[in-house]
This record gives sequence, structure tokens and C-alpha cells, in this order.
Amino acid sequence: MAARAYLVVVKKYLEELERNNIPVQEAIIFGSYAKGSPKEESDIDIAIISGAFTGDRFEDRRRIVPLRRKIDSRLEPIPFRPEDFYKGGNLADEIKRTGKVIKGDLRT
Repeated sequence: MAARAYLVVVKKYLEELERNNIPVQEAIIFGSYAKGSPKEESDIDIAIISGAFTGDRFEDRRRIVPLRRKIDSRLEPIPFRPEDFYKGGNLADEIKRTGKVIKGDLRT
């Protein structure tokens, strides 16, 4: 994917989430795209922070993963409630440290 083309894909996905009553407070790209080293087969890893999530990662992913298929199947969304994301944890801490904010205002 071209250097910045992934941003168009991500923004379309965020719009799709909003249309489906999932207001996105923050969206953060992480992984190879954030590091600037994606390969052709790389997923587009994105943390989605929304108060609409329940905190049950399995159920929340069931709500948002099907929506990616309308946009680009390489999207790999990871849902977080704001309180869970800011509480921290291995994955959340890594995203905060290395991620690239696409929407919102990353607090530390």
C-alpha cells in the first residue's frame, strides 16, 4: 500500500464505525504502519477507543470486525474502553509508546 494510502482506509473505517453508532474518541495506528516499515501483506493495526464498548474484548471485536470487511480486510481493529486503555497493560502501553494518533488526543 502506498505510503499514505492507509490513512484513507483508516479514515473510511472510522466513518463506518460512527455510522454504526460506535463513536470513536481516539484511533491510534500501531505496528508496522506506525513504525513506517509495512510489508505488502502487513495488517493495519489500529486501536479504537470508544465509550460504546463493553470491555468484553471478544464481544466488542464481534461488533467492529465485520465493519472492516466493507472497507479493507487488512484492518486489524483492537477495541478499548477509555478507562481500560488509560489504565494500561502490555498492549495499551506499547500502543501509547509507539503508536501514531489518527483521531483524538492521546493522553499519557
